[in-house]
Amino acid sequence: MSTMAGTADELEPVLWMDLTATLHATGGIIGIIRAEMELAVGLYRNRANVRFFCLRGEALVEVPGTELDWLLSSENVADAFVARLKKSNRSGKPSRENGFGVMPSHIRNDIERVSQIDTSRFKRFRAGRALLINAMEPGWRGVVRVATAPFVGIGVILLKASTASRAARARLVGQQKPMAKPVVIPPAAFSHPFKDRDIVFSAGFMLNDKERVVERVKQSGTRVYLGYLVYDIILIGSMTRHLYPEYGVTTFQAYFDWMSRNCDFLIYGGQTAQKDSHQIQRERNLPIPPSAAIKFGNNLGVVRERDEDDATVLGRLGLTGKFMMTVGSIEGRKNHETLYRAYVMLVEKMGDAAPQLVFVGRPDPYSSSDLIDTLNRDPRIRDRLIVMQPSDVELDVLYRNCEFTMLPTLYEGWSLTLPESLGYGKLCLCSDVEPLREVGRDLVDYIAPWDVVGWRDRMEYYMINQGSLSSRNARIVENWKSTTWNDCAVALNSAISALHYGDYGLTLSAAHGVPATARPIWMDLTLSYLLPQKGISGVIRAELLFARELYKIEPSIRFFACDRGQAFEIPMEDIQWLFHGENLSADFIQFNQMMNERAAQGIYRSPYMSADTGLRAVATSKLSLLRQGPKLRNIWDAREGSLLVASALPGKWQSWLYKRAVRYNQAKTLSDAPSNDPASQLSNMSLFPDGAIVFFAGIDWTLTALKALRDMPDRGRLFLAHVLYDMTPTITPHLHVIQSPPVYLKFLELVFNTFDFIIYGGKTAQRDATLIQRENGFASPDSIPIHFGGDIIQMDSTIEQDHELLQSLGVTGKFLLAVGTIENRKNHDTLYKAYLTLLARGGDVPQLVFVGGQGWHTGDFMNRITRDDRVKGKIIISRANDAQLDALYRNCEFTLLASLYEGWSLTLPESLGYGKFCLVSDVEPLREVGGDLVDYVLPWDVMGWADKIRYHLDHPAQLKKRERAIKRSWKTYSWADCGRDVYAALQSNADGHFAKLAGRSSSTEISQPVISRASAARRSLP
Repeated sequence: MSTMAGTADELEPVLWMDLTATLHATGGIIGIIRAEMELAVGLYRNRANVRFFCLRGEALVEVPGTELDWLLSSENVADAFVARLKKSNRSGKPSRENGFGVMPSHIRNDIERVSQIDTSRFKRFRAGRALLINAMEPGWRGVVRVATAPFVGIGVILLKASTASRAARARLVGQQKPMAKPVVIPPAAFSHPFKDRDIVFSAGFMLNDKERVVERVKQSGTRVYLGYLVYDIILIGSMTRHLYPEYGVTTFQAYFDWMSRNCDFLIYGGQTAQKDSHQIQRERNLPIPPSAAIKFGNNLGVVRERDEDDATVLGRLGLTGKFMMTVGSIEGRKNHETLYRAYVMLVEKMGDAAPQLVFVGRPDPYSSSDLIDTLNRDPRIRDRLIVMQPSDVELDVLYRNCEFTMLPTLYEGWSLTLPESLGYGKLCLCSDVEPLREVGRDLVDYIAPWDVVGWRDRMEYYMINQGSLSSRNARIVENWKSTTWNDCAVALNSAISALHYGDYGLTLSAAHGVPATARPIWMDLTLSYLLPQKGISGVIRAELLFARELYKIEPSIRFFACDRGQAFEIPMEDIQWLFHGENLSADFIQFNQMMNERAAQGIYRSPYMSADTGLRAVATSKLSLLRQGPKLRNIWDAREGSLLVASALPGKWQSWLYKRAVRYNQAKTLSDAPSNDPASQLSNMSLFPDGAIVFFAGIDWTLTALKALRDMPDRGRLFLAHVLYDMTPTITPHLHVIQSPPVYLKFLELVFNTFDFIIYGGKTAQRDATLIQRENGFASPDSIPIHFGGDIIQMDSTIEQDHELLQSLGVTGKFLLAVGTIENRKNHDTLYKAYLTLLARGGDVPQLVFVGGQGWHTGDFMNRITRDDRVKGKIIISRANDAQLDALYRNCEFTLLASLYEGWSLTLPESLGYGKFCLVSDVEPLREVGGDLVDYVLPWDVMGWADKIRYHLDHPAQLKKRERAIKRSWKTYSWADCGRDVYAALQSNADGHFAKLAGRSSSTEISQPVISRASAARRSLP
């Protein structure tokens, strides 16, 4: 018997692994039994306190190591299993550099605005100078006072103005049939070897009656930490259950329900299986235990010495030349029929030049008998399409010598065969389904599962274009890292340890002084609290809603803001409106008005600002006309002062200084050199207690807080988490203000390399981030994609009240609705042109309402649309409050969303939540949200937008049918849902983080977006 590699750790709990499936099996090796054995060997070799058990009668009994030497000392578990049974059957973009353009239109407009305060340039200069002096640190005031207007100095000030303005305006915005006959063992009464807090883990399968006995363990009062491995849920998945016998479906559903109700944790074979399981658990109102997703391994390529060379093996298998291959059991779900049909078409087209095709796998009599009969009788493929079940050695030869592989499956859990192909450096043509995209990423080709012609064409292409095939294979070799079964076992051990310590808080609590229940959360509100805003939209709204929902879950949450690297706690009395108000938009505006009034009295939002009442009196005097005019809510003295000074300069000087300021600002922001700002030099993040979760849901365009966190020598005592809404400034830099992409890339660098956990706004944002990380060498922290809330406050309103609200906006009849910040990326210009096209065609055209604040790069557009008499009174632009927006959604004909790109759309779920059909840009992020409930148009296809708007207006019955489908199929994911999931993810992943620091896990990716929908609170010690 070999010796375990690990050193016993008295604090490490015993992990009991179930080997019932392996020890009861009497037939050939199948996938789940192989996986169980591989994981058992891996855990034995990588964890000190691991023991094994199996079911015997009514007892769960320990299996001594001496009885498992055949397995635990083996180099090949399949050979060991076969030898034991005396059988031999294997059934087994970095962003481009951006130049500096002309001054953005919103800066020009603000300069023009302040120019109207006084016709005297000198008076505007003096008023601006006074405000600038008041905004500065005391050490600088005298300098600026003496040097009244040095061009470089003014450039620096303009820099500060543009930075604050941008920050305020940015809108980032595995089926098996185990042998039923167990070995004959004397019956035993109920007993078990477990103790309190032992971990009990099963990677087997149903049908051996083990679960009934395991449940008795818990009923006996022994507090074990029970976990099961879920390979996949294809037997009960909505897209695949029809492919299996009803008995199997019913049995697995009961097994799945039992696991959900009785397990303390679940391990999934990949994130797709995890996500699909959570969906079924929600639909069936089942508990959702804490979980982690792991990647299964393979040991192909590591084979024993061969007695035959490759040519001999291939000849014996009937292969005489080039060949393609697909590996997997032959059953309905694996979709071999499509490959067969495509291959027949290929042979008909290429003739003798067509390669052979190998089906590696055991036919399933339930779902493949007709296909096998056809394959045996079709003369066109005789000796061309070969079905076989090779040994490991033979399969190794096949992989190394095939041209490429194919995987046309309709759905999977975690594919075992795709990683095998990639591990051999072989291109795989895959079905375009989510589970395979999870594994194959951008290394493989995707084809719609039933697109027979598409499969034929791809086969032909790579057989003809050998250079392209070689290039794809070389890229796979360079970028794919295989996961061995030992790697998988290490990841499994890490996941179980992190989940166990997270729930039980053993050494973790002692090491960090954190209670075993919820960890304290500190949330950053810099964007919405510290920076004055004109109104609420986009990221600001999301930040506030995250804060509101987290407060509902955990009222002890505390909030902070960062002023030039200095963290300070926000007084709760300042933000009570956020938790108890009814109209978020109106409350936010009122809050800003209150804070502006305080600032006018020298009481600032940040304790690190100081007031000079004497100078303020001068500034107030000089700005008396300004104060009497339209209310300005951007009360940063530096910003308004800079605009006033700039307005006193000639236009060419303004542009020149702006460019200088932008360059200076960008260099300063991107620089890692210490700041000359006295406040920044005193960066202080000591506000947060050890073991706290520090959560960010805004965007720090100044990067100062992020740099302060990066430079913290003891930041490991905290769990840093950040929401990233999208990657659009980096993915689509041309759609953002010219200096934003490089700053945003630096922002991403700091977040990725500093933070422990990322919450992405959807899978598209997560995918885009992965690409950016790989291209730029950034770290890739643990992460999850989430959906943001799709609900807004739906008011109790009568028809008369709605009519009044709509009239207040200028709506007088039927109307269409487009919600979103008016900026270049949102593509309002296309909707405007489509609307003009509809007007030109004649007929009844309803009003069009744009709801959103004005963002970047819209000056020319706004100028055109506001001056176009053809759309006056017809296209309405408004910053509607919550009540008005509610009325707009409920009463519109349908909605429009022409965005060129998104992260996770906030407005599309809103529309669907109201049961309203939406006409949407045909871009991947919106398809992620809308599915088949909406209709798509190419973003810039003006005629297409006009045509489809007209169609849906002229076919009200079809529109109503669409709305009924939405109401039937769409389930609004509320901000309360989002808050609960984020809270659970923060708590569980923080536990995993500190477990890693305690040496309890290595490189496992722990993802727990949901703990329980019944209760968002953390589970306390039993």
